[in-house]
Amino acid sequence: MPKLPNRPPASVLLMAFITTGFVILILSVFGAALLNLFGAGYATRGSLIAFVFLALVLNLPFAPLSTALERRYQRSKRPSDKLWFFLVDTGLSTLIMMLVALFDPTVRIPFFAALLTSLIFSLLELLLNDLQPKVRH
Repeated sequence: MPKLPNRPPASVLLMAFITTGFVILILSVFGAALLNLFGAGYATRGSLIAFVFLALVLNLPFAPLSTALERRYQRSKRPSDKLWFFLVDTGLSTLIMMLVALFDPTVRIPFFAALLTSLIFSLLELLLNDLQPKVRH
């Protein structure tokens, strides 16, 4: 990863914020489509997209843990490290989806729909990490 300056310009931070928002929105629509496919009940399509958006945003505080596990498996290339990352990422995503579903009356998310959606997201993340070009420092 390139070395970032200590104080990036405000325009760089703004673009990073906007890009992250668009990525989360696209993932929300994809996650809502998966949940719909796996049998989630919802009042409107917008409420299901908002549910996945909220679950993704609430998953952000756990990003340092996932990132640490991700870096560990990328350095070691041991299957057990990849498995730990996969299990923790899937478990946290499923747990957050079920907690959000408890407090959101507009959606009904079966456990297996949340689990299958989390599994697909984690597998895609592993696949994208393995497809990244390796950078030597």
